[in-house]
Amino acid sequence: MLNNHSLGIGAGLGAALLWALSADLYRLLGERISPMALNLYKGVYASAALVLAILATGQIAEAPPLWPMAMLALSGLVGIGVGDTAFFAALNALGPRRTVLIAEASAPAFTISIAWLWLGEGLGPGVLVGIGAITLGVTLVTTERPPSHEPHPHAMRGIAYALVAAACQGIGAVLTRGAFELADQSDQQISVLWSTLIRLAAGAVGLLAVMPLCGQQYLPRAVRNAATWRRILLAASIGTLGGLTLQQVSFKNTFAGPAQTVMAMTAVFVLLIAVARGEHVGLRGWLGTVIAVAGVALLFSDLK
Repeated sequence: MLNNHSLGIGAGLGAALLWALSADLYRLLGERISPMALNLYKGVYASAALVLAILATGQIAEAPPLWPMAMLALSGLVGIGVGDTAFFAALNALGPRRTVLIAEASAPAFTISIAWLWLGEGLGPGVLVGIGAITLGVTLVTTERPPSHEPHPHAMRGIAYALVAAACQGIGAVLTRGAFELADQSDQQISVLWSTLIRLAAGAVGLLAVMPLCGQQYLPRAVRNAATWRRILLAASIGTLGGLTLQQVSFKNTFAGPAQTVMAMTAVFVLLIAVARGEHVGLRGWLGTVIAVAGVALLFSDLK
């Protein structure tokens, strides 16, 4: 059932945590593999795993209705096919901190605006304050260290990629939420596994079609060894298969704007992982963490 908001916010937090855990793996893989190829590999692997999960759980006959399926496919083409490719390209150009700052702090604004215009999502003052607190906290966390610590030889191009990623995340989020609402209006349900599969498969098919036109090889020399594939599968299992499934749970159970905002907590989890590794974090990072966590608590209390 739609609008189980606590479940939606909790799932969004889980997705943010898994994306934070996989961030370093994707960053290291991005040093050797093009953004399009890396996006394709994670999509194909996760799609195959989801097909097996659907078969194992007996959901094969529960495919979504036509129009919600089309909306999910378009969401996958935009949010995953284009958005994730742009995000990986921004990582290569800007490094993780600036990319997360621009993409994750901007995506909620895109999502809330589009959801308000298209879905008519009206959010109360408490929810908007919570969203603002999370956005402020994430901004403080991602700007905690001096910019000179992170190389950025192609800054303008990286900023453009990060903004494209943010816009695509917003469009993908609203299309996904719209698909769930459309099915709910006709007393039909879309399973999380099916919705995740459709989005991932659509993104992968789009990349398969576009890569030759961009002069990209499906299997470049950099991926022709077992160690690289082990890293790809590990990153895809954590960040794509796990993270995207929880993202779908979030979009299914709460409004698109708060769901997308709480997923920006990825930056906070990245900071906490760094602390666990023994890295020093300054006052700004801790202040941002406290503000962001307070924002999440406000969402939990206002969205019931």
